[in-house]
Amino acid sequence: MEGVGGAVNRSAGIVGAVVFALSVTACTGGGTVTGRPESMSIAPPTSTTTSTLMQAKYKALPTCQQVADKVTGLPPFRSGNEKPSASDMLTGCEFQRIPDWPRVNLQVSAWRDDVGDISYPAGAGRGALKAREAYDALSKPGSDPADDGTAEDVRVGEKAKWLTPKDNGSCTLMILDQNAVLLLEYKPADKTAPRSLECREPLRELAKSFYDVVQTQ
Repeated sequence: MEGVGGAVNRSAGIVGAVVFALSVTACTGGGTVTGRPESMSIAPPTSTTTSTLMQAKYKALPTCQQVADKVTGLPPFRSGNEKPSASDMLTGCEFQRIPDWPRVNLQVSAWRDDVGDISYPAGAGRGALKAREAYDALSKPGSDPADDGTAEDVRVGEKAKWLTPKDNGSCTLMILDQNAVLLLEYKPADKTAPRSLECREPLRELAKSFYDVVQTQ
């Protein structure tokens, strides 16, 4: 996905969370006769420590053909990219009724727990940390394109935001969902304002359908 996909691949910074819970229980008992201890039985204290780590939700992604078959309302399939660069898994698909519009780009990138790199060794939570890094990178000053605000009415994934339009005729939605980032770009035929309802509403509708297809893997 030109522009937007490149920005995701240049993501930088580390944001993540690991939650730990600790529970300790102890049991003691005894009895007395005429006010003095007669016998005492002490059970050794027991303690358990449980670490809750974010496990990778996405272990496989749909192909562009599966996306084309299952996401409704798309223009004809034009091209696809299923070879990861910065991410561990990638499906990027472009749909367009050439030479006319609209054009729709759908991309999902995911990171695995069982592979590692210099910054993030393999292990539970690695995929989620990498995905959040990519998502947060486009909120930073100087990022291209920059964050344009939370998309609170998009109710899929963990959270979503609009990206600052890269031109006057398209709008882009970004969704974080554990160890994956979804990008949806829409360029309508009538060159509507990129922050308008006419541009963003089709992406809200596509988001649910595209998200559902990604879940089936």
